[in-house]
Amino acid sequence: MIKVVSTSALAGSLILLSGCSFFGYENDFRDKGEDYQTANAIEPLKVPQGYSDERVRDLFVVPEVPKQVDLVDEDGDFIIPAPIPLNVERDLQKVKIQRLGDRRWININVSASAVWPRLRAWMNSSGIDVVEANPESGEIETVWLKFNDDEANKDRFKIFVEPGYHASTSEVRVLHSSQAVDADESLVQWPTLSDDDARESWMVDEIANALASQSDAETVSLLAQQIGGEPKSKMLPNASPPALVLDVDFDRAWASLLGSIPGVDMTVVSRSREDGTISIQYHPQPDGAVHESGFFASMFSSSDTIPVTDLQLVVQESDSVVSISVTNSSSDIASDLARQVLEKTRNQLR
Repeated sequence: MIKVVSTSALAGSLILLSGCSFFGYENDFRDKGEDYQTANAIEPLKVPQGYSDERVRDLFVVPEVPKQVDLVDEDGDFIIPAPIPLNVERDLQKVKIQRLGDRRWININVSASAVWPRLRAWMNSSGIDVVEANPESGEIETVWLKFNDDEANKDRFKIFVEPGYHASTSEVRVLHSSQAVDADESLVQWPTLSDDDARESWMVDEIANALASQSDAETVSLLAQQIGGEPKSKMLPNASPPALVLDVDFDRAWASLLGSIPGVDMTVVSRSREDGTISIQYHPQPDGAVHESGFFASMFSSSDTIPVTDLQLVVQESDSVVSISVTNSSSDIASDLARQVLEKTRNQLR
């Protein structure tokens, strides 16, 4: 009996010592890192008519990524294009009030999905009640407000949050509406332009100060990740010729280009608004050059070291968008050179 028990104990010990491999545990914890490749899409939950679907929307929407550049050469070999230098200013959460004619807006180097919760938090802390807030369209509508300096009228504001020229930048605009205190609110429509420029300016200043004071905030709204649509600029690198498209009117596109082109690698020689042309000298800095005054600047300041190419940007408006292309009066422009110039121009837009 004792021998039987000893044998059983010995067999049990060997089984335990064999560990996870005996029970197949090595295969139980498989790598699931590539499961997404075989995942099936699930139909979205359908809400009966008459009920709101706000609480069942996708929390994280994966946007479509269009093909930007053909990365295969004529022989079919894979090529890696040279990276475009980052705009250092966009890495800083700068808040600026920009003006063009009678228009004004706030530009901030933060995505719209990050601006939205900051704006809502400021309005809550300031006691500004909201009638409607739509994170998809990026619109916030306030209740009617009373200012102490105007007893006869009441005021309300509509605030628009939308992407800037880049996905990492945002713009905030304000529309003001004013009516008599006894006006029927159900009949009041939003104006095309603000009723009172001073009221609009006041709200813009308040919002800009609030956003600047929250520069260390890191909250991001998942519901507002697609807020206001796509960025106002996009490249069409495979077009013939390559083009940069701006989703703004001609006046703003022209002003933005003139303010952004005089960067490190470009100099404006002349411009003609009537013809929609901007003549530039393109002088790309050699690899390793430091774009500032000093020892390295003097090394790469010689015209013998830095090739200078005379180019022309053609600015055309069509179907409510503005397209920019690169030409040269004396010879054809290589697609790679045109893409490089347009990418650098886009990178400087603000």
